[in-house]
Amino acid sequence: MEKRKRSSAELLLIFQKFLTNSGFIIVSTEKLNEDLNNFYKIVVDDGVKKVTFYVNLRNISSAFIHNKPYILRRQVNKININSLPENKEDSVVLLIGIAEIVEEFVLVVWNAFYFIGHQKK
Repeated sequence: MEKRKRSSAELLLIFQKFLTNSGFIIVSTEKLNEDLNNFYKIVVDDGVKKVTFYVNLRNISSAFIHNKPYILRRQVNKININSLPENKEDSVVLLIGIAEIVEEFVLVVWNAFYFIGHQKK
């Protein structure tokens, strides 16, 4: 796996390319304010309807477990769950991790409401 961390702008471009390669037309992209924890609002059109993605993009990196170097993670920054819009039929809130493996990008996607607000072990 490539070790270089991508900037927020690079991660956004990678995700936008994934969307366009998947047949979506990007209608708009907006970086949301700090209250929304560095999320982007991306509106896409698939030719049938418009869908809004609220995405928080991060690099996938080493978990730094000495005896298990193959374990990777996507760190979840502190997120105020109450400031996020609800998932609806035409919108979804996602946490996305991006890594480059053998010159291809891999996206790992989680529904934000299942994985934020949990306690540390």
